Amino acid sequence: MQKHACVPELCATDLALLEAFRSRYAFVLDPFQEEAIHHIAAGTSVIVSAPTGAGKTLIAEFAIYRALANGQRLAYTTPIKALSNQKYADFSRQFGAEYVGILTGDVQVNSQAPILVMTTEILRNMFYLEPPENLGYVVLDECHYMGDEGRGTVWEEIIINCPKEVPLVALSATVSNVGEIAAWIAEVHRPIVPIHHPVRPVPLDYFLVDPHGAIMPANEVLKNGHPLLEEQRSARHHHRRRRLDAGRLIVQLRARHWLPAIYFIFSRAGCEAALRRCLRDGIGFIDSRRADEVETAIDKTLVDYPSITADSELNRLIFEGLRQGMGIHHAGMLAALKRLTEILFERGLVQVVFATETMSLGIHMPAKSVVIENLRKRSDDGFRTLRVGELTQMAGRAGRRGIDPQGTCLVAVESREALDDALHLIAGEPEPIESRFKIGYSSAALLIQSLRNPETIRKTIERSFGQYQNRQRIKLLEAER
Repeated sequence: MQKHACVPELCATDLALLEAFRSRYAFVLDPFQEEAIHHIAAGTSVIVSAPTGAGKTLIAEFAIYRALANGQRLAYTTPIKALSNQKYADFSRQFGAEYVGILTGDVQVNSQAPILVMTTEILRNMFYLEPPENLGYVVLDECHYMGDEGRGTVWEEIIINCPKEVPLVALSATVSNVGEIAAWIAEVHRPIVPIHHPVRPVPLDYFLVDPHGAIMPANEVLKNGHPLLEEQRSARHHHRRRRLDAGRLIVQLRARHWLPAIYFIFSRAGCEAALRRCLRDGIGFIDSRRADEVETAIDKTLVDYPSITADSELNRLIFEGLRQGMGIHHAGMLAALKRLTEILFERGLVQVVFATETMSLGIHMPAKSVVIENLRKRSDDGFRTLRVGELTQMAGRAGRRGIDPQGTCLVAVESREALDDALHLIAGEPEPIESRFKIGYSSAALLIQSLRNPETIRKTIERSFGQYQNRQRIKLLEAER
């Protein structure tokens, strides 16, 4: 391997550990992975910004490997329970179930294990009250979530309160200000190396879909426009906009060999309604030979989780869809049924999943194509247009590494305004992460309980990323005077 100029020299013990780790994989590690794991082996914190599917989890796996080798513990945090559940299952298979535990609001298994997978809120609370003993590393998976409007505060609290002797391994989707985030972390925690890898492992093609289901390459529309949507501009106030027929589009995806697909819809009810319409229209992908595999998986889930009732309306819909090779995936489902859908998707028994945005996170469900039904989503302040980073995160699910020569992302546009938004987002650069730091009731209670002294509490709050960004802006303004 040609070493990066800033990669540290390692002692013989760490080099041997590194070589043993590499031997676990049948492929050659990418340069950005090599750079990151060298820094981790040297005891340095890293923050890695790379596209979805680039192989960031492998970097966390080395931190786990090294923690186990050194007899230390590791906390692995994710923003959602579904991702924590999947990582727990993956790491249990990879490193042994006795070495891995999970802590979420719903589940507590093997809490004394050396590798603890948990949601961010759990680790935030631990750092305020009782940090895990013998902690060697903290992995912050999907750490670009620090810019989330509702829950970004939790990530900042973890970084501020993490013991300074514990290195961080932060894994992020592509963001434009990873250097700024690293500079803040270095100020409030300890030095950290930013590693930026902008290259997707599988090239991505963007297409636009009009209300009639016509599929157009985005780059051609950018050059030539789209007459149908131009006509709709003048009629938009007088006619109800036509919505895309999901079933019709899925039939086209099958004809173009663009399945399996993840079909993003920004509401639970919307996901369920789309599946119902496809079932009503007789769409299905399971032949008699593979139907038995699906039925066996469903039966096993019902045996393993006897509390799941097969006669609830939602569960009936889920099972009926799975029997036809289609699924849904959203936070309103039981965790076991989400996992069943993920497993059947991974086996190729589910060809289409109607999912909310949470599936754009690190859940391992690679697809050949991705459909984004709408470019507007509900936020804390009402509806807003997607950001470039959010579109990129969802589109990143398209293209299976080592399987597909390219991925395909289709964006539905029902108006000229939506078309303009789509073209802007597709051509745009990911936005910088802005701090969402604010102290809620739970954080305030934890601060008072753990720190007590008002001056210490004030200084802790002043260490936020938001305060750091404000100080940098003030410096720029003063420099311009």
